[in-house]
Amino acid sequence: MGSTALSNWEHGTRLISIDIEQIDRVLEANGVLAGLLWAFGTPKGLDPGRIWTKVFPGPSTPVWVWLRSQEQRIGLEAEWGVVRLDSELDLGPNGLLVTVGASIGESPVVIQLSTPGWADFGRGELPRRVPGAPVVSAVDLVRPSTASGVFMDLFTADMTDRFQHSQAQDKAGHDGITSNAIASFLASFRTTAKVIAGPWPPLPEGTDTVDRQRFARLRRVRSLSLAQTAERLSLRTDITASKDTLRRFENDQGEPHDRLLPVALDHVLGAEGRLALTEIRSGQGPGVIRFPYYWAAPVWFAFDGPQSQASIELHWGAWWRKIEGNLPLLVVSHYAEAVPVRIVVGKRVRWTVGVGRPSGAIPINHGWVPTSIDAAQQAISETQHAVLDAIRRNKPSAND
Repeated sequence: MGSTALSNWEHGTRLISIDIEQIDRVLEANGVLAGLLWAFGTPKGLDPGRIWTKVFPGPSTPVWVWLRSQEQRIGLEAEWGVVRLDSELDLGPNGLLVTVGASIGESPVVIQLSTPGWADFGRGELPRRVPGAPVVSAVDLVRPSTASGVFMDLFTADMTDRFQHSQAQDKAGHDGITSNAIASFLASFRTTAKVIAGPWPPLPEGTDTVDRQRFARLRRVRSLSLAQTAERLSLRTDITASKDTLRRFENDQGEPHDRLLPVALDHVLGAEGRLALTEIRSGQGPGVIRFPYYWAAPVWFAFDGPQSQASIELHWGAWWRKIEGNLPLLVVSHYAEAVPVRIVVGKRVRWTVGVGRPSGAIPINHGWVPTSIDAAQQAISETQHAVLDAIRRNKPSAND
């Protein structure tokens, strides 16, 4: 890449294909710059929305959310595991960055904006000051989740038992976190059941159509050529497609040989299920569903049958959820674990399962229950470590 082309790209005067990850490595940005550059063009590549979801798989790490909207002030509601964010925020000309000291593995974060906008997610520890966009810490906005159920009760009781002595201590512990800081952060969990009136209801939001031109638009703002996109497909999914195949797809010329090409493209373009809407399998009675191994975005379940009501259980790795409702029923949840989902329903209940976010689907991201005591204990331990890491990283540094 020549210096003139790079300068034009930096100033936004020309879209060119670049290797964002290579630039990040050269500048030794530890993935943060790559994430910000990847997200830079999202407002031009995706339509604005009110509901944005994300799962950070793997070990807990610092993460961030980049919020943007055409409004200067927005309301933010978010649920992530056992915590909730609820605030009104002033956006700068380039939006607002929210830092989160630690992620909760395999747990979906669900963000709801008061007006349509964009929420991009990335890994890494942002500097406390970023040119052109204010930075706030999620720890300063957090409060207990509105979620109710077995896991929330277990977590609240366990946290209370483990840290009930913190208020009486003054010395630092837990990697330099003062016990008073822990007690202050966790005190509200002792009265969660009394404070929360009911579960937080995110709004249904989605699409009924797949617009191939939107794939092309997002690819361009991600600074990917057709060749680079084809390479990402082969490296990160089980789909192989040539440049010509991708060009025909974007120009809406015929049907792709592999019907899951839109799913794989949605994944490698970082659309988080906002572009693909594909049926995976249908059946009747109990069944097991396997999604593409690379998919970590919303999935939907549609149920119907001769009766007016149905009791449905979804078993998903270490978690399960019971749904009782009137048929037909359409629900959506962010896919959190790359394991099969077992559907437990009556023999006469018909179902269809797919990926993406269909319009009118009821979100069921929260309210899942551990399948065993061992699963609950592991989830509680991982969540506790994430909370403590977030508090520790939120400590002001000597340079602030």
